[in-house]
Amino acid sequence: MIDALTLWPDICKRLQPEFNQLYKKKQLHGALIFVDTETSGFKDADIIELGAISVTPPATRDGDVELDFFCQLIFPYQGYRVSPWATNIHGITSTMLQRHGHPPFETFQNFIEWIDQKSPAYLVAHCASFDKGMLEKNLLKHGIDYALPKFLCTVKMAKALPIKSRKLAFVASYYNFDNQQAHRAIADAEVCAYIYTQMVLDGIKQR
Repeated sequence: MIDALTLWPDICKRLQPEFNQLYKKKQLHGALIFVDTETSGFKDADIIELGAISVTPPATRDGDVELDFFCQLIFPYQGYRVSPWATNIHGITSTMLQRHGHPPFETFQNFIEWIDQKSPAYLVAHCASFDKGMLEKNLLKHGIDYALPKFLCTVKMAKALPIKSRKLAFVASYYNFDNQQAHRAIADAEVCAYIYTQMVLDGIKQR
């Protein structure tokens, strides 16, 4: 069981210097939110874990960025099962959801309220079409009418890199970032945030 609150101090230590540098060197405007979803693995997949990291620009040129996070397991309904092959990827089991999961409507409502508080210029995801599509599908499924902010995609940005695959692990490895909790939402959101800073600092166009 990953405890995002326990991981958060180390995530901040890793990300804050990178974003301080990014906002000082590049003309970025507005906050950013990095998003990752983990799903049940079935055809009509439910989001079973939602993780996001927000980055708010420094109030002054010499100030620090402000970081915040949202991370919850989601338990769709009593008796809900996770596909075994999906569990093999991310490690999330039906038992974990039953013990620690939150109701979906409450989780998604809290998430969009959190987004609105941050007023991001963009949401950023690795393979944004997937995470955007999953979020839109799940919001609609639970009767929540909300227009998500525009997405940027780090997979598209990674097309400029000399690597054989644009999967998150390969891009992370290219930038010497060791993701020890791969395929968990808050950990993958951190990797997405880190590689975004490196690619923008390398002059790769945001997409």
